Amino acid sequence: MSRATEHPSEDIIPLTIAIPAYNRSNAVTALLKTICAQATPEDEVIVSDDGSTDGTAEQASTIPGVRVIRHEKNQGMVANWNACLTAASREWICIIHDDDRLEPGALDALRRACALASGPAVIMHRYAGSSFDAGFRYSYSESSAGTVLSCPEIPSGAVLRRDIIEAVGLFDPRFKYSADLEYFPRIAARFPLIVIESPRIIEYRLHGANYQFQTWGEADFYDQLEELGRSIISHAGV
Repeated sequence: MSRATEHPSEDIIPLTIAIPAYNRSNAVTALLKTICAQATPEDEVIVSDDGSTDGTAEQASTIPGVRVIRHEKNQGMVANWNACLTAASREWICIIHDDDRLEPGALDALRRACALASGPAVIMHRYAGSSFDAGFRYSYSESSAGTVLSCPEIPSGAVLRRDIIEAVGLFDPRFKYSADLEYFPRIAARFPLIVIESPRIIEYRLHGANYQFQTWGEADFYDQLEELGRSIISHAGV
């Protein structure tokens, strides 16, 4: 079901905006500046630094209003994502990857989507295949097999309500390369999915240091991909 609206909600929903970070000090600093420019005093901004050695935590600590969580030893991507979820104190939690960029008006759009939910829901967004403009458009889907199988594949910028974590748990560490691709379909099997069709929420940056690219050559990558597919199909009940 696709819908459009022109009027913003009067309610301002506080968000936790969490950045799982590792050795990307300059990118994280730039991202934080765009987040802080859009954040309200009620929001919480967290950087979960996974044992960086390039000063990521130190630079983030210089930005007012940012809470830095420092892990002395690198614990890996999935554990750091989970650290962001467990550290968040607001009802709605948004994780943004450390090498992405937040588009203007993105946090307002995410809040408006959260306000549409009458209960626990997951908010995601389209990155490609949509016609982006200043209007706010979204689709709403109740949990179903189709919802599970059609989940967007860009986890950065997704928002979920805290109740969902209590119900379905955290990212599954078995899927060390693509835990997000299993997690959001798992949620969509039990809770509504709201997908923002416009405006664009993040700029998803592709570069040679993308973790996704680095994992393709791992010996167990395709075994995990096969297990991931089985898990998604199981969530869909197909």
